[in-house]
Amino acid sequence: MPKGDTAGLGKYCLDKGKGDAELAAKIMTDQIFNHWKDGPSYQFDSSLDKFMVDWDIKQFLTKHVGVTSWDDLNEDAKKACYRNYPRQSLPDWDEIYQESY
Repeated sequence: MPKGDTAGLGKYCLDKGKGDAELAAKIMTDQIFNHWKDGPSYQFDSSLDKFMVDWDIKQFLTKHVGVTSWDDLNEDAKKACYRNYPRQSLPDWDEIYQESY
């Protein structure tokens, strides 16, 4: 565990370990173990937008489904991408871009 972590999980663990890196590493290991001790959890019947941003959805559809526009998908597939479709319109395919981080 690097010393001096100032954000996120590292800071949380260092704070819990009162600055002791070894104790912080143990806390992190325990947290991860406790999260996964019951095995993986699976989500069913969830739309892609629950887990992905527009760019990732577009990339997935382009690379793995062969889609080049929303017109290539049927209504059920569009609903599988966006949970509020058709009440909310789909984003403009040509205006979806990758955000810089």
